[in-house]
Amino acid sequence: MRDLRTQIQEAIGCHIVREPLSWTEVPEGLEENEMNVAAILRLKGRSVVTTTKDKSLLDIAKLLERHGIGCIVIEGDNGSVAGIVSEHDLMRAIGQSGPKVLKEPASDFMTKTVVTAREADPIDRLMSEMTTHRLRHMPVVERGRLIGLVSIGDVVKMRIAEVEMETTATREYAGYCQEEGYHAIRLPQSMPHTIPGLGT
Repeated sequence: MRDLRTQIQEAIGCHIVREPLSWTEVPEGLEENEMNVAAILRLKGRSVVTTTKDKSLLDIAKLLERHGIGCIVIEGDNGSVAGIVSEHDLMRAIGQSGPKVLKEPASDFMTKTVVTAREADPIDRLMSEMTTHRLRHMPVVERGRLIGLVSIGDVVKMRIAEVEMETTATREYAGYCQEEGYHAIRLPQSMPHTIPGLGT
């Protein structure tokens, strides 16, 4: 991602004559230009509620209720991701087969082809994947092992934080310029071929 200074220059169409005294304060656990999965996990933590594929859908429902979450990751061998069961999966199963389906194992209803993320993935990639595949949660996997879980809510919060950082930095720079007596010189998109009174 381009540095914040370059983005501000392009946004207001001017060159920065002198560096501002300070940029926006970065929230704890979030470093500038690190809008990625790792930043989300630093802020929210890495704990994930998991279970095994032999558990019944009723067991899954109880876990969702107990922890107030929207999905359960089904853990495989050596910490791998075998599947995922969401509250929507439960509703669909009950709608198709009735309450009796709650006795069936999670393995029969879990999503087995799971779209996962890595710590280095940028926020834009997560937003794209979640939109394309209509996902609300993505397990984070490194070296084949589950290390965290991000939700669409986490992604939205991070995107809002990014916008607020850019807005605050722009305001700080504008205030600094005003205090120092500098003016932002707007650059024309194109110069005219002729200047009146001066010829070609």
